[in-house]
Amino acid sequence: MTFSVPFIETGVSGRVPFRKMFDNKIDAIQDFNKYKSFSNVHHSLYWFKEKEEKFNRDGSFERWGPDYNSAIVDKICFDLDSYKTIRIDNDPIEVYTDDGLESIRKFASWCNKNNYMCEYIFSGGGFYGIVKSEGESLKLRDGMLAVAVEVGLMIDPATIGDTSRMRRVINSYNFKEHRKLYCIPLREEELFLDFHIIRKLAEKPRFRDKFVYGDKSFGLHKYKIDEDKIKKQKLIISLKQDKNADEILEKYGWKVTEFCEPIQHVLSMDYVGHSNRYELIKYFKSVVNMEIEDTVNLLASLLKEEGYHSFIEGQAKYVYTKNRVFNPKKLKVQGICPINCYKCQRLIHI
Repeated sequence: MTFSVPFIETGVSGRVPFRKMFDNKIDAIQDFNKYKSFSNVHHSLYWFKEKEEKFNRDGSFERWGPDYNSAIVDKICFDLDSYKTIRIDNDPIEVYTDDGLESIRKFASWCNKNNYMCEYIFSGGGFYGIVKSEGESLKLRDGMLAVAVEVGLMIDPATIGDTSRMRRVINSYNFKEHRKLYCIPLREEELFLDFHIIRKLAEKPRFRDKFVYGDKSFGLHKYKIDEDKIKKQKLIISLKQDKNADEILEKYGWKVTEFCEPIQHVLSMDYVGHSNRYELIKYFKSVVNMEIEDTVNLLASLLKEEGYHSFIEGQAKYVYTKNRVFNPKKLKVQGICPINCYKCQRLIHI
């Protein structure tokens, strides 16, 4: 449904629900200000023109929240991480890489060259490169991909074109382990300092500072709207809970026993959480090359109630609409996929 006012979300770590929706900036600011002295606080990247019902895992109504497909894309935020997670003796450890700093410098050069209106923010761990934009939200993913390739940015693939993403509130404290710094705006010249000096700057907030450069907007107009995305957004999927997994997979020439061992391990878990259900859906889409309705029904057949929850949450519709591709990275971090195995990458359909 469409309303006369736009909506924004706040996110607070540890709060239930994590997300809350507001129809004005003052109430949103007052909301996260209540938590920022002791919790990580975020807000949505965009305002949204429409809202919709959000559901709990049991299918019951949870709250009203934004329809993420109705985002007002007046800016694009490139999330450029400076840390990655590796596993040593099966323990996850964060290590610093130069990717984030190199990418934000390239981003600044690109903005300067084109006189784009932009801001640079240090999140306490990595960087946000924000550029003013104009165009349809359905063109966002293709636009971001084009910039990433042209400029040479190292972006987390999961953030590309994702209108539901949040960013850390400027001048809030990053309580994450190994961070313990403020999220601060940066001057352009400060991007060329050493990383440890930028961290030093972030030991205190910059409440009165806002550094904006350029005056032009990056246009998404030249990018083609993917009509297939529009169809999938409007798609009505039929859930057939009596469907048999073998029957569904037969038309694709697959059997459950032919899934790789890590995927079979996930399917055998006592509880398959929200994040891992996304990975299963991406595997069925990218590796098995399944159609969206078969994926929904396969998950319901294999996971029963959890598969039904996935259907209620619209997980498959999101993965297929955004054209998410399976990448074993998340399962590797969990220790489910072997670090050096990339067999599934040879089977992926894009």
